Amino acid sequence: MDNGPEMTANALRGRSFIEPGSPWQNPFVESFGSRVRDEVLSVEAFDSVLEAQTVINDWKNIYNQERPHSSLGWKPPAVYAATLNRQPGRNTARLS
Repeated sequence: MDNGPEMTANALRGRSFIEPGSPWQNPFVESFGSRVRDEVLSVEAFDSVLEAQTVINDWKNIYNQERPHSSLGWKPPAVYAATLNRQPGRNTARLS
């Protein structure tokens, strides 16, 4: 019996593998994408690419710097990341 790469691929696919080009298999990406769509893209009418970049960048800054997130103890992501980096014994790698 040959347990070649196709058997390994099928076994891994059943785990947590997300196929390239399949963001709907990742709930975090799907949730974020729907939030951007609902709060920015469906509400705004852009006259230029520069205007779209500016509006989306402003929304991104509010989302990351000001807006509290329930999963982070009602802190904005930037504030939460800063508190993690100040804790002793924690890895101080930059969170992106």
